[in-house]
Amino acid sequence: NPPLSDGASYQLFVCAVNRVGLSSCAPPLSFTVDTTPPVCSPPSDLLASGKPAGSYFAAVGVLRSNWTCADADGGIFSTSWHAYAQLPGSPSSAPPTLLTPMPVMQRGAHGQAVAPLPAPAIEGARYFSCVTAANGGGVPSAASACSAGTIYDGSPPVIAGELVDAAPPAGGRYVDPSGPLQCASWGAMSDAVSGVASATVSLLEVKPYGAEPLVALAPHTLADLTCPAGGCRWCLSRDQQSALTPGATYVTKLVVTNGAGLATTLTTSGYTIDATAPTGGAAALEPIFFDGFDSQPSYPGSVSGLRFRVSAAGFGDSESGVV
Repeated sequence: NPPLSDGASYQLFVCAVNRVGLSSCAPPLSFTVDTTPPVCSPPSDLLASGKPAGSYFAAVGVLRSNWTCADADGGIFSTSWHAYAQLPGSPSSAPPTLLTPMPVMQRGAHGQAVAPLPAPAIEGARYFSCVTAANGGGVPSAASACSAGTIYDGSPPVIAGELVDAAPPAGGRYVDPSGPLQCASWGAMSDAVSGVASATVSLLEVKPYGAEPLVALAPHTLADLTCPAGGCRWCLSRDQQSALTPGATYVTKLVVTNGAGLATTLTTSGYTIDATAPTGGAAALEPIFFDGFDSQPSYPGSVSGLRFRVSAAGFGDSESGVV
């Protein structure tokens, strides 16, 4: 018999013939030859929130997957899905850890499944899923289709040292807006797993009675910062500093976010703007006489050895006070 062709449709006839040559045939049986393996697209992994899994994630829960397989000839009979974990530091050739001992079997070309992630999740581990399919002829997929995976990072980024407000050459609790420009500085930013995705620094005006601070300057991103080796620095411009409200208190807020969306926030102790001189007062000079001052030979033309007491009153400063 000639070999059957892949993708071709055939009919099978079954007939019975008696001894006198009369025949009777059953209705023909139709079938399609399918020797080509089905193909599956990589699963689309979702996190517990239902959002697509990115390169990194921080919230432990479940891994959800959706997938589609196709076979042009015999269609998809069934699919088989597994979830895996690739431990950090393991070579790419090392077999991953199976999270679903029993495969999730489903009928049809489309499927979805859920696998719980281990708690606690392993820092730096990559979680992913794979799917295979069998077509109507029983031919399995040539290879598994696997998702890119998502890496667990449950630790926020690290900022070395403290966030400090300082005006060169020296900072302080009170600032003259016409004086040296105010700058904020902090140490190196790092994240061992997902890296530093963003850093923003803002100047906030502190309001009394526990009210929420007001954003005095829009947040500045990494592109606006000066970050030599070991730390970063951000300074106000002269126009920005001149526009600060006299008597108001400002703090600098730094937010550093990693690739998994976790953030570390630092805030300075702040400073108050003092743009006015102390209010005027009065001063008095009072000599302090001693016994025998009038017996000096030069008296009354001149007297030596006298001391004077200086007194002042009425000076004040409502912002930084009088020192």
